[in-house]
Amino acid sequence: MIEYAKVVLPGMVFNRHIFKKELKKCIAWMTPAELGEFREWCFRMFYPRYPEVLEELFPRAKAI
Repeated sequence: MIEYAKVVLPGMVFNRHIFKKELKKCIAWMTPAELGEFREWCFRMFYPRYPEVLEELFPRAKAI
């Protein structure tokens, strides 16, 4: 599932609402084992553009 999310999410950055919606879906589909790696990847890729979305959906994560 993580590889699918890494393909889909970069195509959604043009719209905050769509990005957030897709990110929520991806988080829901992740296994607990995948979630940590996925969170780190999201912060590396999207924190400059959508820090508030990431901090809302990953509340305990820190920016990298």
